[in-house]
Amino acid sequence: MLDELFEQSPDGCYFMLLDVPATGPRDSEALVDHLLEHARLVRANAALARQHGVSRARLLGRRPTELPGFAVPDARAHLRRMLVAGSTHVVHAVRSIGGRELWIDGHYRALFDEEGRVLGFLGVQRDITHVRRLQDELEAKATTDPLTGAGNRRLLEERFAQYAAAGARRITLLYIDLDGFKRINDHAGHGAGDLALARYVRRLRAMLRADDALVRIGGDEFVVLAPHATREDDDALIRRVREPTDLGVPSGEPLALSCSVGVVHYPGDGTELPRLLELADRRMYLAKARGSGAAEGHDPLPLTS
Repeated sequence: MLDELFEQSPDGCYFMLLDVPATGPRDSEALVDHLLEHARLVRANAALARQHGVSRARLLGRRPTELPGFAVPDARAHLRRMLVAGSTHVVHAVRSIGGRELWIDGHYRALFDEEGRVLGFLGVQRDITHVRRLQDELEAKATTDPLTGAGNRRLLEERFAQYAAAGARRITLLYIDLDGFKRINDHAGHGAGDLALARYVRRLRAMLRADDALVRIGGDEFVVLAPHATREDDDALIRRVREPTDLGVPSGEPLALSCSVGVVHYPGDGTELPRLLELADRRMYLAKARGSGAAEGHDPLPLTS
């Protein structure tokens, strides 16, 4: 009956056994080394072969380090915990032997004989790739503005907290408001306005670095969060953001939109996001009062010949 359960399990199951039982302190590096070097996969079920995209024959005889789940930096810590506690549970991303990227939910139980010697271990691995992908999709939707594809306020809060916790010495925050955007809605309709916002987000994204975050605060207002930005980075980004752009919306007249920008910096202007957003918003309105395409709160570097 156990043999049938092993074979028919939907989870990948296998036995890693030592040729000779091992002894020694269960938290010792020597015992972990011995298990990694001398344990061999002696039995695997069909589900494990499917996970790895290879035949069972290609699995037999492999050492733990030849399996993706144990070819990771923290594998030694997992094995040591398994030896000390008797079992361990690990969730990690791996590349299967056949080359497929997958997420594994693995339970590993140490095997001992009556004298307490280590015989090897039993592994039971569930492929949760589809679950993780669904979680990633749900998380992406929860932090994305559905109209434009930019991030939303939740993403802004998460990224700011992440950068601050990671010890960012300087974070630039741009509060951007499109000048004259109402004309698009008035002349071409709200559908054209929605299209223009989506096109503006694509244009703005093309200007940003990989770690920069773009967020739609509401209406035609956006925030760019730029960690580790130098003065030169700020100059280049603000200069590009302020350039008037034709969003290609049929409004019956040529329409090149500019924007007004309020600029603040962490930690110089504050260390709390609500305070920084409030200040950036005020500076944006000061810039708007000065005229289209203005930026407030940023002194550009002097030009050099």
